[in-house]
Amino acid sequence: MISGSNASLSSGNNGEQFDFTATNIKTALGLNGTYPYPGGSWSEYISYVQASSGNLIAPGYRDMYGYMTWLDYLQWNRFTYADTPDLWKTSEQPIKPLKDAVGLFIDFLTSTGAQDQVGLSVFTSSSSGGILEQGLTTNLTTIKTITQQRQAGHYASPTNISAGMTLARNELVAHARPRSFRLMVLLTDGQANLPTSVSAGTAAVLNEANLAAANNIKILTIALGADADTATLQTVANTTGGQSFVIAGGQSTSAVAQQLNDVFREIASSRPLRLVSGQ
Repeated sequence: MISGSNASLSSGNNGEQFDFTATNIKTALGLNGTYPYPGGSWSEYISYVQASSGNLIAPGYRDMYGYMTWLDYLQWNRFTYADTPDLWKTSEQPIKPLKDAVGLFIDFLTSTGAQDQVGLSVFTSSSSGGILEQGLTTNLTTIKTITQQRQAGHYASPTNISAGMTLARNELVAHARPRSFRLMVLLTDGQANLPTSVSAGTAAVLNEANLAAANNIKILTIALGADADTATLQTVANTTGGQSFVIAGGQSTSAVAQQLNDVFREIASSRPLRLVSGQ
């Protein structure tokens, strides 16, 4: 880690001086080559580290250059796959334990041999508001692989929860096997702030819950972190006859991982016989 101020430093009578300009810093750190990812730049990173306000001030990392502050810059400013396509390979928190828990869930379903169908939809700020990553399939390894290859804010940071729910509901209605048990697992670490605002987003989520209930779809909700709207998620679960799980913020990563594993294990172990009932 190299530190310095964005002011000039002089060593007195020796006359040596270093100006902490972006150009000088890039030269000193050997960063004059091509920036390694599609989004961002070394100049933008240096400006982030030198800023007089922001995430680096309180912990005392302003004007300190190195991997720690670069990763902080990436996760706050250039977190999408389009900008930094390698972040999914890192141990981002709490995404890493979430992905591991989904993997455990898929492994459990596979081990039962019940031929469950699983799909995956995500909410984004795209024109459609969401993306159906994978329609219902018995190739559960595909779901596990897709989940592993996603990163925090993979497409965008806004939380259009109802859009993801709409995609999941439509997929279940259109392609679930006749008379099969329909289950949606809704996980979020925030509040619905799209399509236009938190109030409109929340209303849209509750409307989706009513539509799911009308189509005999039970929703299990998982509120992950301190910013999740636990009240709305509880209402969604109650409306559909589901269950709501809360994984509070401020815990150690190991505690979050254990709770996520417990939740997905409970979801998986409670459904096999009902899912194949009547087929």
